[in-house]
Amino acid sequence: MDMKSIRINPPFYFAILIVAAIGMHFIIDINRMIYPPYSYGGYVLVFSGSLITLWADYLFKKSGTTVKPYERPCSLNTSGPFRISRNPMYLGFTFILLGVAVFMGILLMIIFPLIFVVICELVYIPVEEKCLEDVFGSNYTEYKRRVRRWL
Repeated sequence: MDMKSIRINPPFYFAILIVAAIGMHFIIDINRMIYPPYSYGGYVLVFSGSLITLWADYLFKKSGTTVKPYERPCSLNTSGPFRISRNPMYLGFTFILLGVAVFMGILLMIIFPLIFVVICELVYIPVEEKCLEDVFGSNYTEYKRRVRRWL
């Protein structure tokens, strides 16, 4: 798969999975496994994930590079949340999905962040990393050596 063949952005899958998680809550009668006050930890995950995602998006815009996985990047972001994760936007989306599962208290909803991670690992990240290596060469290789893919 190459950059041109990817046309559906990760936020689309994220939105579908959020709707599926909320739909599962209302359609399927599943017993809660996590109760307040512990389920309130989901708010922390949703807030943290939102913050990480917005911060990474801001840095993409500030550096004038694209956030879209099928467009060629013009700068390599290595500051802010990119110091601890090569994919902070995907990490943020995953935290949000996990937060929804925790807040709803339904452990079966853990499937949604896992599905998102698998989609990112199989569809987006390999293509993005190849493109970044092609564009930035040894700078990206060194960054990749220092910083983990997720956490």
